[in-house]
Amino acid sequence: MFRYVKAFWYMITGRFSAAAEAMQSNKYVMSATYDKSIEKGADRFNTVKDAVANLMGIEQSRIEEIKGLQEREEKLTRIKTGSKAAMQSCLKKLQGEGKGKEEILADSDFVRHQAAYKDAASSEEEVSARCDEKEEDLEERRQQIATYKAELQQMQRDQKDLKEEKSEAIADVAIAQQMASINDVLSGIAEDSTDKDLAAARDARKKAKAKAKISTELAGNDARLAENEYLDLASSSKVDEELDGLLDWGDTEASTESKLDDAKLPE
Repeated sequence: MFRYVKAFWYMITGRFSAAAEAMQSNKYVMSATYDKSIEKGADRFNTVKDAVANLMGIEQSRIEEIKGLQEREEKLTRIKTGSKAAMQSCLKKLQGEGKGKEEILADSDFVRHQAAYKDAASSEEEVSARCDEKEEDLEERRQQIATYKAELQQMQRDQKDLKEEKSEAIADVAIAQQMASINDVLSGIAEDSTDKDLAAARDARKKAKAKAKISTELAGNDARLAENEYLDLASSSKVDEELDGLLDWGDTEASTESKLDDAKLPE
């Protein structure tokens, strides 16, 4: 039972496959299939293009952020330089006043210059680290953008090739179908209604001739044949009666001879 079900399933799927194959070879279906693929390609192209545009916007933002961090780093460097110069000037002044190290370190101006230097140095390290991070991220973004731009160019070429392939495919299928039709006609495989009508006409002619022959035979030949048969039978019956009259079907040989003598013709 399973084998029959399996065979039936194969038959159904085979018919579906054959129908689908025949449908795909239709030029209108083929054109619609290519158009759908081209449309999908265009959608993917627009999606990637939008993504690249966003990446380029992020790239520009990173550039501006890095520029601001670099400016901040330069400013902190100048602050460090200025606060260091101020500490040195204050140190010399206090030393000129005869103050010792502890007094100098406790001096309010010196402490202020020292705090400015330390704060600028700490901030400079933080800004420099952030700037390095942004520059690394910017480089990754630029690589991504370059890759996606190359992909966009390839997608454009693929779309162009697909449009050309569509025209060539439809033309190839049309040519192949025409060649198959010509070959079928030449090999006698094609089923043409004209050929069917011609075959039907020839068959009708044969049937008409056969009917006419039968009618002729029934009207003349067969009747004459029957008449001749009946005449032959009548002749045979008469001869048989004459022979019966000449012959004595008795038991004695004498009677037989007498009958035969009587049957002799006169000299």
